[in-house]
Amino acid sequence: MKMVSRLIAPVFLAVLLSGAAGTGHARVMMTGVINQATGFRFDILETATFTVDDWLSTPNLWWLTIENSPSPEDSLTVAEARVLVNIDSGRYPDIIRDGVMYLIGPGSRYLRPALPAGERIVVDNTLISGESAHMTGRWNDAFTDEVLRIGSLPEGAYTLRFSLVGKYSDGTPFGEADVDPITATIEIRNPQPPELVTPENGADNVVTVPRFSWQESAVSDFSALNRFIRPHYTVTLWKMFDESGATLTPEEAIRRVPVWKRENVATPFADFDPGTAREELVSGRRYCWQVQGFDGTGRVISAINDGRSDIWEFTVRFTPPSLNEPVLFFPLRFSWTPAQAGGGTVLYDIAISASQDFSRPYLARGLVTTAFSYPSDAPNLSPGRVHYLRIQTTDDRGIPIGSPVLGTFTVPTVDVLLAAPVNDVVLSKLNPTFRWQGSSDAWVVTVFREGSRWSQSSGRVTGNSWIWDGGDMERGAVYSWRVAPADERGEPSGAPSETWRFTVPDITQITLVSPVDQTVETAFPTFTWDPLARSDEQVSYVVEITTGDGAAVHSETVSGTSWEYPRTAPGLQYASRYQWRVRALRNGAAIGTPSATAWFVTPFTAADGTEPTLAEVGAALRQVLADYPQYSPFRDKTLSGIIGPDGPMTVSQFLELLNTYRIKSVGAK
Repeated sequence: MKMVSRLIAPVFLAVLLSGAAGTGHARVMMTGVINQATGFRFDILETATFTVDDWLSTPNLWWLTIENSPSPEDSLTVAEARVLVNIDSGRYPDIIRDGVMYLIGPGSRYLRPALPAGERIVVDNTLISGESAHMTGRWNDAFTDEVLRIGSLPEGAYTLRFSLVGKYSDGTPFGEADVDPITATIEIRNPQPPELVTPENGADNVVTVPRFSWQESAVSDFSALNRFIRPHYTVTLWKMFDESGATLTPEEAIRRVPVWKRENVATPFADFDPGTAREELVSGRRYCWQVQGFDGTGRVISAINDGRSDIWEFTVRFTPPSLNEPVLFFPLRFSWTPAQAGGGTVLYDIAISASQDFSRPYLARGLVTTAFSYPSDAPNLSPGRVHYLRIQTTDDRGIPIGSPVLGTFTVPTVDVLLAAPVNDVVLSKLNPTFRWQGSSDAWVVTVFREGSRWSQSSGRVTGNSWIWDGGDMERGAVYSWRVAPADERGEPSGAPSETWRFTVPDITQITLVSPVDQTVETAFPTFTWDPLARSDEQVSYVVEITTGDGAAVHSETVSGTSWEYPRTAPGLQYASRYQWRVRALRNGAAIGTPSATAWFVTPFTAADGTEPTLAEVGAALRQVLADYPQYSPFRDKTLSGIIGPDGPMTVSQFLELLNTYRIKSVGAK
């Protein structure tokens, strides 16, 4: 409990005592001078917790001086003297203590001898004890019960009144009418523990050298009294994390060795001193603090919680990273702004999971940079599914700093459209060209041989086509293939396409070499193929050219395995799609198996050497665009003119331009 003692303004009370009027008896004076060598004063304890025991047993809690000052005419002694004591409080209707303190008188070994003129005695509070033979009187029962109940003096203003009565050696009495009483007031309070002010509870922007402040416990100002020592405080600071970085509760934290402790603080504030702390405060870390109050004797300032304040928490100022946009894919790539942690070294831990609670996450620890690329050897991320991302800042020991940054992303679904070889086709040659459509930056083609565990990957492919380079395929075998987005190492990083099948020509089937599913550079291409197995000079080959819809254009029987389209044959239209195949004859009879059909597209060159018309160029453009699904909106457009950088162009100028440049994109108005 706390007591606040406040004295009324210092007073000097001096009253002359005399006998009958005009007799010139000696004067008796009782003084009430605060903080002077003589006189009545309250010498307050160096404490704010003031108990009944203190009141009754502490020397010099109060004392007064009785002096017999002689007059010029007379020097009588004081034969009898007693002090009337009265203690009152506004909280109680009756006087809480009254009595008589016997000081001077004959017939008792407890009383002082007569007080001669010029002599004085000092009376202190030790004589007010109920066990002293010098004091008679009683305590108010209600007040006594209250003291026993709360264990200290009840709060309130207490008035102490002292009156001097007695008689001189000649029998002349003196009393309250002759000596003014001395009165003083003490205000007693039972203080509360200190109340914290700053840093505010839960603050997250506290500097690394904070000032801790609190409201002082409500005690009176003792500064006007001698032997004054103000109440003082102890500030204690704990960290709310252990050596592994795991978070501690306040109850767990205060059981550990504090980071910093400062004792005997006389002011209601204290500045954190890194030089006296066990360690400096770290940005982004959480701490808690408490203040305990003590009185001047070292006793706790309040019985409530042993004079301790509440426990408040704070986080040292920290600017977390923020995730940049956009998040890129194939491979997954993202970056973030750097954390600001008071100039200290920071690292980053990355966690990626398909579940919001980050169960079974992919983890990357101790990143120095502020960017991350998902490794090719990490588990595949499911396209179309929400994934959860966590960026945790740490110090150079890996202990977390601040709260993690959370984000989500969805791996996009990449539509892969296969183009060639078409599904269930029999190849026309042994090294097929695989073609597809899609929006990924890189791809991987995987080929499987049905009926076995054999498979082969293309590795990382840029563009939308790949020519088989895996060696000879098994003739007559059935293979399947599919395409998937690829990461930087050429491993699948997204959902694959559907799977198509193709059959490799068996040993009895003719295989084509060129042109196979491609655009040729002339309207008079040269066709080549592999000879039929175990063929001889008697074997001839029939080359058949048809239009894209199967109408015959030209056929010719040749003895070798190479043939140039003759200039005397019907001219091939420029930029047009044709098909061709080869079959074998011996003595006019078919042998072996004809080749599969392959296609080719002629260039922008007129077969007869004349300038083509605008309609023919338009038809050729539609033919070319038919191979590209992304240009499907333009297939039904009619070419109405050609405009170059410098204005309108003729068809010949356009065709000449195409001999140097290739078409990069197509648009329409």
